[in-house]
Amino acid sequence: MSEVTIRPPDFKSEHFVKPIALQRLHCHFAHWLNTLGQNGKTSRMILGFTGPHGIGKTWLLKYLEHASELRLPKPFFFNLEDPESINDTAKIKQEINKELLHLEGKGPVLLLDNVPPPPLREPLTTFEYEVLRPCADAGALIVMALTTENNVCWYATYLRAVEPLSLKPFSEAQTQDQLAKLGTNLDSADIHNRSGGLPLLSYLFNEHNGDDQAFDDLLSYWFSRIPQSDQERIRQYLDITCLLNSIEDSKVEEIAGSPFFFAVPAFEIRNVLKKHGLTETVDDDAPLVLREAIKKAAQRRLEEENPSLYNSLMQTIQK
Repeated sequence: MSEVTIRPPDFKSEHFVKPIALQRLHCHFAHWLNTLGQNGKTSRMILGFTGPHGIGKTWLLKYLEHASELRLPKPFFFNLEDPESINDTAKIKQEINKELLHLEGKGPVLLLDNVPPPPLREPLTTFEYEVLRPCADAGALIVMALTTENNVCWYATYLRAVEPLSLKPFSEAQTQDQLAKLGTNLDSADIHNRSGGLPLLSYLFNEHNGDDQAFDDLLSYWFSRIPQSDQERIRQYLDITCLLNSIEDSKVEEIAGSPFFFAVPAFEIRNVLKKHGLTETVDDDAPLVLREAIKKAAQRRLEEENPSLYNSLMQTIQK
């Protein structure tokens, strides 16, 4: 079997995580995939992201969940802070075993977010015995985002023997380079000091609470990623939904039918906003929630550019 090579992603990941982190990941994945040629199956590999809150650990896991160019088997993502995601171990095992039938010697890929330190408690204990250990025995690639560096909750020694991938803060020069690529005139020294060197868009999305130019720049950057043909429609949909706590069909229908808008079906608004990544990832049946930073930026723009519409929407929502 020929060696597997993995090309870097072609999107602007440097706004979310330091490029060296992705390069190191690609090397580990290529090594894991190439063990298949030696003995007919992959050997287990256990990696652990460490670093300060907001540095990009969860972002890397979500990137791995969706990055088809890595040529990895279908990943299974679990947020261990959400017990509902790991409670039904029988269903999880069934889905993983179904995937194993098509892997031809490769082990499954498990992505574990918010892995805590000891002590191990339920439902994590059952999850370890019923899911993690069998997957590791099958040659799994297990990638964990650790809440505490070098302190992992699992009982099995081999599950605690994590290959650490430490994510370091950006230097001021790297933050300045990020801002330049974002096309903004923000003070890089000020942003770097306030963010502590966090990846720029992770900082703006998750950590930054001020109402200032940073939000305007974030919204402009997001729109630059949306096709020109969709931009005006997206702006209107954000106007319709940015003041809602969640995008619920009944309230959207009421607002969209107001004199300020053409009547727009709620499902279309939901689908388009979700398509362009403007909502948090949630179940299809649940009300969609706008990304908090996008919501703040859209609110700020709407209030400044069209105060009469802003006030009308506020009155409609508060009925």
